[in-house]
Amino acid sequence: MILYESERADPSGGIYHQRNEGLYFIPHLHDSFEFIYVYEGELHVSVDEIPHTVDSGHAILIFPNQIHSITKATSSKTYLCIFQNSLVGEFAQIAKKSFSESPVFSIDGTTIIDKLTTPSIPRYLLKSYLYEIISIFDASCPKYLPRQKRSSELIGKMIVFIEENYAKDISISDVASDIGYDYHYLSNLLSKHLKTTFRTILNEYRISHAKYLLTSSGSPISVISRECGYDSLCSFNRNFKMIVGCTPSEYRCRH
Repeated sequence: MILYESERADPSGGIYHQRNEGLYFIPHLHDSFEFIYVYEGELHVSVDEIPHTVDSGHAILIFPNQIHSITKATSSKTYLCIFQNSLVGEFAQIAKKSFSESPVFSIDGTTIIDKLTTPSIPRYLLKSYLYEIISIFDASCPKYLPRQKRSSELIGKMIVFIEENYAKDISISDVASDIGYDYHYLSNLLSKHLKTTFRTILNEYRISHAKYLLTSSGSPISVISRECGYDSLCSFNRNFKMIVGCTPSEYRCRH
C-alpha cells in the first residue's frame, strides 16, 4: 500500500517541520518537496524504489510526487521539512519533469535549520533559505534525468492534473485523455498502489485547499466552496466534515 498525503501536501504557511528519533514512514507521496537532514546515525530512504543511505551531516531532497519510504533506524536523529512548490516556483518546474540521479548531499544542516525555523519568518526570506538549500543540492547533483512513465510517474501526472484542474468538473476519463492512457488502466493503478480512487484523491485535494482558504482569507464559505470545485454547498460541507471531522465554519473558528 502507498499513502497519498493530502494534508501535508498543503501545510499551513506552506512549510511543515518535524524533528525525530528513529524516523520511519511507509511508502507514500505528496505534491510537495521533502527535505530530511540527519544529525546522528543514518537513515535508509527509498525513492521511486531506489535505495539511498543518508549519513550524519548529510541530507536528502525528495521531489514532489516521488514515492518514498523510510526504513526505521532507531539510532538516528533527524529534521524533516516539507514545503510547497509555490515557495520555490522556478525549481518546481524542473522537478515536475525530472528527478535527481543522486538526491543525497552534504550541507551545514544546523545553520540552515536555524534559519528555516525562525519564528514568524517573512515569506520572501523563507523562500531565500529554501533556495539556498536547492543551490547547494544543485551544485552536488551529478545530473537530472527525465521522469520515466512508471507507476509513480503516472500517479504524479494524475495529481498534477488535479492540481491544475481541481476547480472544474473533472473525472479520471479527463486525466486519461490528457496523459494518453486508458482510464481503466489508471483506475486500476490507483486501486493497486494507493488503495484509493480518483474521486477520493480529488475530494481530498479540494478540501485541503479549502482548509488553506478558510484560514488565509475572509471569503464566504459559499465562495470557497465554488473555488474548490463544488457546485453544491451541501456537498462541500458533507465532504469537508467527512475528511476533516468538523464543518468548515467550525474549522475556521478553531484556526
